[in-house]
Amino acid sequence: QAAEEDRIVPEDPWHLENLYPQVTDARISQILERPRYEEFEFFHSGDVPLNAYYNRIILTEPEFLQGIMLLVVTGILFVVFRNLVSVIAPAMVLYLTITLTIAMMAVVGFKIGIGFSKTPTLLMAIGVAHSVHILSEFTTRIRGGGGRREALVGTMSLVGVPCLLTSVTTAVGFASMSFVPIKSIAQGAMADAFGVLMAFLFSTTLLMSLLSFDWAYVLRRFGLVGEERLRPVTTRKSPVPMGRLLDWVAQFNIRHKAVLISGFAVFLVVFGVGATRVQVDSNWLDDFWDSSWIYEVITRVDDEMGGATNIIYLFDAGEDDGIKNPAVLREIERVQELAKRDEFLVRKTYSIVDIVKDLNQSFHADDPAYYRIPETREEVAQYLILYESQGGEEAEEYVSSDYRRANLELRLRIGRTAWTQNLAKEIAAELERDPLVESEVSLTGIGALWLVLMDYIMSSNIQGFGIAFSVITLMMIAIFRSFRIGLISMIPNLAPVLLAMGAMGWFDITLDYNKVTIAAIALGISVDDTIHLMTRFHHEFGIHRNYERALRKALGEVGRALVVTSVALVLGFLVLTFSELRSQGLYGVLLSGALVTALIADFFFMPALVLWLKPFGPEGKGRADAGQVALAEAA
Repeated sequence: QAAEEDRIVPEDPWHLENLYPQVTDARISQILERPRYEEFEFFHSGDVPLNAYYNRIILTEPEFLQGIMLLVVTGILFVVFRNLVSVIAPAMVLYLTITLTIAMMAVVGFKIGIGFSKTPTLLMAIGVAHSVHILSEFTTRIRGGGGRREALVGTMSLVGVPCLLTSVTTAVGFASMSFVPIKSIAQGAMADAFGVLMAFLFSTTLLMSLLSFDWAYVLRRFGLVGEERLRPVTTRKSPVPMGRLLDWVAQFNIRHKAVLISGFAVFLVVFGVGATRVQVDSNWLDDFWDSSWIYEVITRVDDEMGGATNIIYLFDAGEDDGIKNPAVLREIERVQELAKRDEFLVRKTYSIVDIVKDLNQSFHADDPAYYRIPETREEVAQYLILYESQGGEEAEEYVSSDYRRANLELRLRIGRTAWTQNLAKEIAAELERDPLVESEVSLTGIGALWLVLMDYIMSSNIQGFGIAFSVITLMMIAIFRSFRIGLISMIPNLAPVLLAMGAMGWFDITLDYNKVTIAAIALGISVDDTIHLMTRFHHEFGIHRNYERALRKALGEVGRALVVTSVALVLGFLVLTFSELRSQGLYGVLLSGALVTALIADFFFMPALVLWLKPFGPEGKGRADAGQVALAEAA
């Protein structure tokens, strides 16, 4: 009955607001709103309101961001293709992709954590790329006057394999982070990789099935649309400005390939140097926008109450009642005084030493000269017995019941974990020069966990990017059956990664647990455009045996789809700026910048490299030229 009364939503026992710490947070808020406290202004902080806030974001924000992303995607698709099928069908693909991904997480037991808030947005932005390439190629073939069946077969023959390859490379980019020791990131990476593959599956099955129908006939057949309301798709002309732009891009590469290669070389060097300046750090307060209520509350409490985070040194005296030994207490006091040297970071310190010194002073008429550790173990023991007999309970927070272990809590200013790391290193160095004799000390507490996390962040970033780059490079070599072409394809994809990491270095944006995946994911996504353009470039060269003509044809055929998918991806990731979390918004901005760089590199760097290095082989008379000659001879 008590449990029923404590429910915020009585009819649903598993509702978010019935779970910890939501009920506790709600009850505290109700208490603070009572009339007796109306004269007071409360700043409710701590683990309970913070975790309650996170929980609400986890379960409500993905739906909000997904709704914005759906509007963005459908708007882009409608503007580009101008028919409802090309809007509704991809939306169905994306909805099924996200639904199946969540179902997979439930089946395997993955928890929906804070990182999940950007997963639906990521999958929608990435998943729509397949739809754009399929719709673009299909529409071009329908406009050419071919039948629907021929258009579908031709579309799959040219776009199917590149879409499969881009799905695999993007999935590799995500999956490379599944090996990191941070559980939430590893599980999120596996879910994202699964979702990318499902997006490809639904794009090549459901989307293609929907395109196989003549929807104009269906609508007429059921009398839903009159004949005069239907305009055949074949009468719609391709946008001339886009064609002219892509032809200009090809011509610019042909005329200025040396300048382009030199310019991108400078770019890679500048942002490569910036990448070396990236600092690994974590400050959980940076997760929030400065204007958010929780940011204001936490900083207020941190400023006025003296430290909203902590680290704890645990001392083990090696025997029961060992903490009552004055020599052990002096070792605790020594570490305490070492910590107090950092007046900027260390706001307050607490330990059993403070209680013992207070007791000693109280039993000597509050003489400040006796605010010190007693000389004998018997004095310490007597003081503590009297303290406990008088109802003193504060000591329980700093010493174990058997008085074998005691902790020293350092309350720290909220800020960079590097500050805490430097403090811990200074104390460790001092204890290495002059070791403790009477006790053993170890570092623990939430602050210590953040220090371990810093090591994981750097190793995870290097490991994830290394795995992704190695696997994707091998795949590119296998795709083109050429070591040379595979390497040339990967060089432009260093640009978006270095842009993201270099910008972080030059603008003092720290690499934390929220951004640890950015290098691997930027590589996995940006290589998609390279695959589409390079495979079509290679295909056209096989026909024409002329690099310049092949480049024009390749850009003319897939360039429009690359622009559309890039716009969708960039706008999709910028949707993350609507998040209540600053860390999500910054992630979206960095990844969007990386993808803009990826498109520029694929349009102005990769073609220049191919024209310069000629990796497809020597030029000559291609199949198209041979066919024209044969026709001329026959005439």
